[in-house]
Amino acid sequence: MATTSRARLARLLAPAALLALVALWLVGLGLGLPPAGAQAGGAGVGGTLVGSDREPVAGVTVVVAQDGTEIGRGESGDDGVWRVGVPEAGTYQVTLDVSTLPEGVSLRDPDRQTLDGVRVREGLTKTVLFALGEGGARGSHAPSGSRTSWPTGSASASC
Repeated sequence: MATTSRARLARLLAPAALLALVALWLVGLGLGLPPAGAQAGGAGVGGTLVGSDREPVAGVTVVVAQDGTEIGRGESGDDGVWRVGVPEAGTYQVTLDVSTLPEGVSLRDPDRQTLDGVRVREGLTKTVLFALGEGGARGSHAPSGSRTSWPTGSASASC
């Protein structure tokens, strides 16, 4: 009878013990993690460059500076994604190097080559958008009056 009682007790306690272990594991996962929304790799600026045809734009250089001092630069990959890490939370300037745009692609608004006042929070990647459209020669700018007739293209982050 003692063996039967022990077996019954073990069958009753096994699910409870398993549940307790899972609960401890889940609590342990929450320890030491950055706040919700934080990105692995620390603070940064990033985005995805997409042309007016909604295709990724690769090989474009983006430069991040703070108070006129370059912090870092990145290049968009085959998927159009780029990211530049920054040392800390703060306000940065982000510049798209138009000379690296492929032929036929330009900024829809040439005055938006440099974005000032980009605020980055600790541990997060700030999404930056550069609106791209069809253009002339490599790195050329559209005349300000003609950009409204271009199909829309943009940069959006998937970081």
